[in-house]
Amino acid sequence: MAERVTRMRADARRNREQLVTAARQVFLEQGVDAPLDEIARRAGVGIATLYRRFPDRQALIQQVMQDNLERSRAALERAAEEHSDAWSALVAYLHDVVDEQITLLVPVLAPNIHEELRRRGDVWSRREEVIGRFEQLVQAAKREGRLRGDVGAGDLEVWMVKVCRPIPVLTTEQNELATHRQLRVLIDGLLADTAGGPLPGTPQDGRVQLVLTGLDTHSADAR
Repeated sequence: MAERVTRMRADARRNREQLVTAARQVFLEQGVDAPLDEIARRAGVGIATLYRRFPDRQALIQQVMQDNLERSRAALERAAEEHSDAWSALVAYLHDVVDEQITLLVPVLAPNIHEELRRRGDVWSRREEVIGRFEQLVQAAKREGRLRGDVGAGDLEVWMVKVCRPIPVLTTEQNELATHRQLRVLIDGLLADTAGGPLPGTPQDGRVQLVLTGLDTHSADAR
């Protein structure tokens, strides 16, 4: 009996993970209003299983949002563990962001970020933690003298959103190649010893994405 219960729990956990992974990809392709039937199909489960795990669309969107934050946190930790200097860790993280399509999902989820950050303190806290770690990495790369001084974590976030955007007329493989080529050019331009003239404006902090999606991060409602 205990073995059967354990197996059922493992199956339920696997179904949930498959649904979140499928939802992530479908949302990227079709937006958050994509058919839930398509998400269930790609996850290899029935629509009834989807509704058992997620009672409504908003619950699924919320889980995808949290999954995206977790992917970002894990990528930051992995980069720090695998590289002893901040610049190499930053470069590794940026490549992970491209491969995992982390920043590309942010504009897709933008309308829902407002509600979740205002309604759920745990989502706000998790996002603050991820942003804080990224800002620390950016500042450390500056102190090493490798990252140019007029760039902020928020600048990198905005650039990564733009770099990751696919071009509709290209195939998936062509888009992946183009994205990594653009990323390589961006990384070379971030090096302090190859920087040209100063950038216009001032460096943006890591909370710029919330501002760009219309959320005032300084308001009491947001917290």
